[in-house]
Amino acid sequence: MRKEAYIDKCSNTFAQNRLLSTVCLFFGIAVVISSLVSYSALKYHTVVMIPNHLASKVEISSNAADDEYIKSFTYDVMHYALNFNPGTVQYNNERLLTFVNPSIYPDFKSTLDGMRANIMKLSISSIFYPGRITVDPKLKSIEVLGVKRQWSNNSKIFDNNATYQIKYSIVDGRIYIEDFKEK
Repeated sequence: MRKEAYIDKCSNTFAQNRLLSTVCLFFGIAVVISSLVSYSALKYHTVVMIPNHLASKVEISSNAADDEYIKSFTYDVMHYALNFNPGTVQYNNERLLTFVNPSIYPDFKSTLDGMRANIMKLSISSIFYPGRITVDPKLKSIEVLGVKRQWSNNSKIFDNNATYQIKYSIVDGRIYIEDFKEK
């Protein structure tokens, strides 16, 4: 230990300043590292939930979801799109539009409005029984094979197997329909 360092006030002040500068630099680096780690952790954020109609847990991240959740989404979409009669078609269309990506909403709505007008005019009733659901997470595509039955004024129009393809996207943990078509 040097007595001069303690005796000379100027040397002691410079030593304290160097120590405080080092501590501030250390805390600054720690804050930057903590911020970077927190930002990267947001990409891996998952929400675990068990909705009422599912029997198992479902995981959804910002851009991915479990097959179980996607299948539940598919059942809802297929129900609102293909199970209707003249009295329920308006409600089903409104519910189906809640699943549609906002970027394609106007086009999808105009298509549904045209279909609704035909359904009302021809008094069409329809029911779809989904059978096999195939999910391709890489292509963000769902293929649904099932039996479709349609009637118009008590006359059978269609009663056969039908295959539908749904293109979807996941934005901030929410699934949206990008395209819906019969194959």
